[in-house]
Amino acid sequence: MGILGIFGKTFDILKSNPRAILPYLIVTAFFGGIVLYTVFSGLSTAYGINVFGPATATHGLTNASSLVPFYMGLVPVVAALLLVSLFINPLLLGMYLSMADQGYNKKKVSLGGALEVAKRNYAKLFAVGVAIAAIWLAAIGALAAIFLLPLVMGGFGAAAVLWLLLGALVFLVVAVVLGILLYEAFAIVVLEHTGAIAAIKRSIEIGRKNMRNIFAVFIVLGVIVVAYSIALALFQIAMEFAFSGFSVPLVGALVAQAVNFLLGSVMGAWFALLPAGVYFEFAKKVRSSKRRKG
Repeated sequence: MGILGIFGKTFDILKSNPRAILPYLIVTAFFGGIVLYTVFSGLSTAYGINVFGPATATHGLTNASSLVPFYMGLVPVVAALLLVSLFINPLLLGMYLSMADQGYNKKKVSLGGALEVAKRNYAKLFAVGVAIAAIWLAAIGALAAIFLLPLVMGGFGAAAVLWLLLGALVFLVVAVVLGILLYEAFAIVVLEHTGAIAAIKRSIEIGRKNMRNIFAVFIVLGVIVVAYSIALALFQIAMEFAFSGFSVPLVGALVAQAVNFLLGSVMGAWFALLPAGVYFEFAKKVRSSKRRKG
């Protein structure tokens, strides 16, 4: 099937079962709605901008002091949403991996069935999420100790800048390698019915044997995300221009984000199916082949 075949197959599963977008859309609308409300409320407080009426700004948009309470208000909201997502994400991923499993095995995709699978595996999926977060924190902490601590203690100069650039390069490499090695962990829990530690070990095994293939998946994902981001930015600019004659600021941004909630949910649901596609294309075939040889 190949890399593009995985993207095509998972998209076909989604296209054949459009209701599968609903869980992701509900979560996106919930989190995105809170963020948008917080952002627009903060802008209104800082600059007197009313999204649903004429602007009554009393502060200059370049006044940095006006942004301090705005960002201070964002921090607890974003932190709370990240905490909540830590508990919701395992359930959501479990559902989509189960739906991909159903689609690949030519069964009718059932949201209810996927939810049951996700609930049965929730504790293990949550444990995988915590373990992966711990691995990332350990890696970031180690790199920070190596590349940032000497700069804090020794001051900044030309050599320090070069050391920092080297650190950024090393971090990029480590992030890609870790991403590849841990990419299949959640999928293994659902598809091979293993525990959290076993799933991470198996994911590392799959990642080591399929470095190029999973990296190619990352490249395609990056191209799609960049293209989508550019298209969304152009659409938002067009919407702002379209509404500019009505003296109603930020409505273009609001319309663009509403569209983003829908299209972004389609894309997010699609991407959530991909680890199962990678598994069926590269990991399951190898395991089945070994069993036949044995």
